Amino acid sequence: VKAAKSFEAADAKELGQLLVLDTDNVRGKRDPDPLEAKLRTFVDRSAVLRGARSTCPWIEVLLKEVLRNRLRVPKGSMKALEEFTEEDARKAGRGFANALVANATAEAAVDEWVMTYPALSELEQRPMMNAVASSILAQVAWGVKFRAYLGAGVSAADALSDAYMINEFYVMGKVSTANGLMAMVGANLGFQVLVVFIQTQGLKKDKWRTALVEMLSVVTFTKPGLDAYRVASGAEQLPGAAASPLMEMLYVKGGELFFEAIPGLVLQLVAVLLAKERSTSAYVSIWISTASTALTATTMFWDNDTDPGSPKGSTSKKSIQIQLSQFIEGVGQKDEVVMVAPSYFSNVIVKKNLGRQISDKEVAELQRAAASSAAAQKEESERVAKLLSEIGSICITRKRASGDKLFGSVTTKNISDALRERVAEEVLTSKAAKLSVVGVKGDIKTAGSYECELSLPQGVTAKFELVVAGSDEECAT
Repeated sequence: VKAAKSFEAADAKELGQLLVLDTDNVRGKRDPDPLEAKLRTFVDRSAVLRGARSTCPWIEVLLKEVLRNRLRVPKGSMKALEEFTEEDARKAGRGFANALVANATAEAAVDEWVMTYPALSELEQRPMMNAVASSILAQVAWGVKFRAYLGAGVSAADALSDAYMINEFYVMGKVSTANGLMAMVGANLGFQVLVVFIQTQGLKKDKWRTALVEMLSVVTFTKPGLDAYRVASGAEQLPGAAASPLMEMLYVKGGELFFEAIPGLVLQLVAVLLAKERSTSAYVSIWISTASTALTATTMFWDNDTDPGSPKGSTSKKSIQIQLSQFIEGVGQKDEVVMVAPSYFSNVIVKKNLGRQISDKEVAELQRAAASSAAAQKEESERVAKLLSEIGSICITRKRASGDKLFGSVTTKNISDALRERVAEEVLTSKAAKLSVVGVKGDIKTAGSYECELSLPQGVTAKFELVVAGSDEECAT
């Protein structure tokens, strides 16, 4: 029953989880279409979704295709929300599966989906879709899960091939090469053990059991695959754990590359190239090591690029166009349109309500409005400058001390007040209007005639004469 204005992120997350749970047993059925009926009932029961349907009648079509979760040829759309049709919603819903299969986390998948269909950002249902993505990722048997299984298989195959080559090198009499390869494998396993130790030290529950399971995955060479599976299935960081599942996976993959994959591949290549006899098994081992290195490197950097929590990676892959609602140091001024990383948008801009995502069409409209406003401002500034040139001069009186010296001084505020009495224009009170006295630094402390400049909006400058006199009679003359 909660309305959109009182709907919080936790409510949206729960709504997304309920949506997947409620339609779980009908998502794969098509004839007749029970999913459509379930969705209609679900939307009817949710005030916030009913509200979305009133402005976006295609919302059920979008959600239906999202929940179908079928891979299709991606077809993006840069249309604004008011231009979205039912067919656009169908295409966008079908694009959700593509985003899921290409990213390591649910949040990154939703980020990419919204970037492909910017109109969806205006629905303001991102937390709900994050929960939908997480729930689907926990169930699907393809995509990122396949990548996890592939990673585990290749990692295990690489370990077996290394073990085989160590034995071969011993048989060939290349003891130093065998020892070197064994040391690299041991260094990799040692680093993974260190990661496990750091990760499990602060666990609040089942500390030793979790550590034992993790150690077992290390010695069986399945740790990289297990980590990838956790990330793919949307597992959350355990209470007390040192890092998130994604960061743990990146550390393990980085260690595997640094300690074993790259140096081991180079060592085997050198040994085989220098050998007088080259066996087929050696080439197979090198091929497996190359595949493992390539897969590890590409998935590690891809996952880092698509991680919403990675400020460096997310900006290198894609950015989100937003309009700021207030000044942010190092980012931009209020109402300025800037590009930010998805992670910064999700974790800072959205949470602190510092801005909103904006489409290219809206930016074009803002630019047209700004150009029109600038033209009107310039016209107004030129009109005021003409008025100032027509008044000739203004006079301010101050008592003389001796000669031309004054008691007190004349400030720019005094001049501005006197100017507004003569020319009652709103632009003179604008912060953009800057007054200065030519050749004078600070306040005026002597009687006489001075040239003043008034900088008006849009680069227009007006000049007028200021007379500082000792009495009204002097002003009159």
